[in-house]
Amino acid sequence: MLLIAAAVALAGEGMWLPEQLPSLEAELAEAGFALPAAALSDPLQPPMSSVVGLGFCSASFVSPLGLVFTNLHCADGWISLNSTGEHNWLEEGFTAPSRAQELPAGPGARLWVLEQVEDVTGRIQAAAFGPGVKDEDRKRAVDHERSEIVARCERAVGRHCRVAVFDGGASYRLVTSLEIKDVRIVHNPPESAGFFGGDLDNFEWPRHDADYTLLRAYVGKDGKPAPYREDNVPYQPRTWLPIDPTGAQEGEPAMAIGYPGSTNRTALPEELRFEAKIIVPDTLSEVDEVHAILTEEAARSDEARAHLQAPLLSLENDRKYARGIRDNLSATTLLEDKMRLGARVDAAVSGDPAKKAAVDELRATVLAEQARYVREHTVRTFLWLDLLSVAHKAVRWADERPKKDLEREPGLQTRDRERIEAGWADLEETLWLPSEKRLWELVLAKYLAGTQRISTLDAWLERMGGPEGATRALFDRPPLASQAERIALLASSREEMAASSDPWVQLAIALEVGLFAEGRQAGRIAEGVELRTRPVWVDALRDVQGGRAYPDANGTLRLTFGRVEGYAPRDGLQATPRTRVAGLVAKDRLDAYEAPKWLLDAAPTASDSRWADDALRDVPINFVTSLDTTGGNSGSATLNAEGKLIGLVFDGNYESMSADWQFDPGTTRTIHVDVRYILWLLSLDPKAAWILAELGMT
Repeated sequence: MLLIAAAVALAGEGMWLPEQLPSLEAELAEAGFALPAAALSDPLQPPMSSVVGLGFCSASFVSPLGLVFTNLHCADGWISLNSTGEHNWLEEGFTAPSRAQELPAGPGARLWVLEQVEDVTGRIQAAAFGPGVKDEDRKRAVDHERSEIVARCERAVGRHCRVAVFDGGASYRLVTSLEIKDVRIVHNPPESAGFFGGDLDNFEWPRHDADYTLLRAYVGKDGKPAPYREDNVPYQPRTWLPIDPTGAQEGEPAMAIGYPGSTNRTALPEELRFEAKIIVPDTLSEVDEVHAILTEEAARSDEARAHLQAPLLSLENDRKYARGIRDNLSATTLLEDKMRLGARVDAAVSGDPAKKAAVDELRATVLAEQARYVREHTVRTFLWLDLLSVAHKAVRWADERPKKDLEREPGLQTRDRERIEAGWADLEETLWLPSEKRLWELVLAKYLAGTQRISTLDAWLERMGGPEGATRALFDRPPLASQAERIALLASSREEMAASSDPWVQLAIALEVGLFAEGRQAGRIAEGVELRTRPVWVDALRDVQGGRAYPDANGTLRLTFGRVEGYAPRDGLQATPRTRVAGLVAKDRLDAYEAPKWLLDAAPTASDSRWADDALRDVPINFVTSLDTTGGNSGSATLNAEGKLIGLVFDGNYESMSADWQFDPGTTRTIHVDVRYILWLLSLDPKAAWILAELGMT
């Protein structure tokens, strides 16, 4: 069982598992929530049951016909897949005139509806810590057991299963979901409204973004999940969220339900130090280099811009996030606080030889892995290249395929092939060979200027006639630029690959033999040690902190609660919690901002709209709360005290960029789009009348 102590929630801190909520009933009631904790504790009952996952974002059903709310930035890649020379739907915005004209989100789009959560800790730990299991074997034993559990689970048609790890291996849970494979785009605003302010406003408050998208889930005529077919029918969910047309009010309680991806609040202080001193500076330097290349290439033609639009948005997000961590760490004592906390844990375990040995071994293992990262990082940047990533994945597939399926590495099993091919299909819209070539030249120059030498890579370069010859060979009509060729490569054996004349395949083999295989083995040994020692650290950390405990985020369903409230970003400044259309109009007067003309034309009528807020005398756009969220929460349903939808999570403020390591109740804020802004924008679009009717908002 997952042993988690009940605790008093401070401000909005806590990404709570559903079953923890009954122990927080007094806090929920005191905060003003009308829903009983028991109702929130069942993930298969509303409102929890209306929340779904996209794999990298969260979403929610809002109609009995499978209509889904999520963020624009969660679906921008799918929208771009439908863009053509005639229509760039991300730039223009899209509204389906009817259900029959909704756009397919593509073969890689998935929507997961939670069906069951089961504790499987005993089974996995029996495999991990059985007689004679050494550190170098432990990770493989855990992977095998997890694969076996997942394989048995996925015998049921249309199911997606995963085993989630809690507290570094202290416990495990099998999460079973219905997997919707036909996802369609119903409506999205133009990016000039959805991403108003672009990178300048990203992670900032005040904000004025229409970061939302409407999708729909489809299934076969038999009601079972099926790949896209024109005659598929809308999925009919068991439950869906009611919408509160009065939106968010200042000071009211709010909660968000979603699938936060990962946090590091139980990490060693040395891990935060490494993040601050190595990872963040490396990320900023590298993202700047790649962003400059893609920006230059995107400016060369409309076709290039369409291909590079989504990658550029992703890079800009990564850069702003890394800057936020850097600046937050500089402006606070977070690192020093974590180091002091680590010293307290060391003191607490010093009287227990077994615990002390485990903590010391964990720290030594982490430091050794950090040193390996530094040694190998430059070479691993070759995997920035999409075509090399494809070739290397195919090489690894060929290595693993002769094994029994359950003996293969996770991610390289039969169940993964469809996902791999779908991911490669997306390259048809995002791969741009001129920028790929320039990235190759960048990473090759870094390698040649560095001190680490990989003998197999150097030998390959020599066979190619040096850097210039290698570049010509790689980019002279590369076969892997074709999806058909990529899929065909998966059918090749390792022997066939070794004999291949494709330079991308030969480069992938050189890197695999020269570095990656050895690195994986070292990583497996380190993970084996961590599976044995990290739970000891986490347990000791919680003892020192007084037992206030919720697991680090790991992609499982969580609820966070707090209030709609502002904050003081700096001394002498107070940020109010809501923005409105008038603020967007004022920003638009600045050169860095450009809202759609139709939106500016409608702005004078906003105060008379049925969606206007009495206190603001305007249509509200965004609001901030004290909720505790992270990546993966994007698109999470934001609910009021009665469990009605008042908005969608889409971002965090700049001051919260270090919150994955530690929550600060004074400055950590989540940014949401108010549902009234969504409804107002829909009301401005004549083609969206049928969507408003489906939402019950006519």
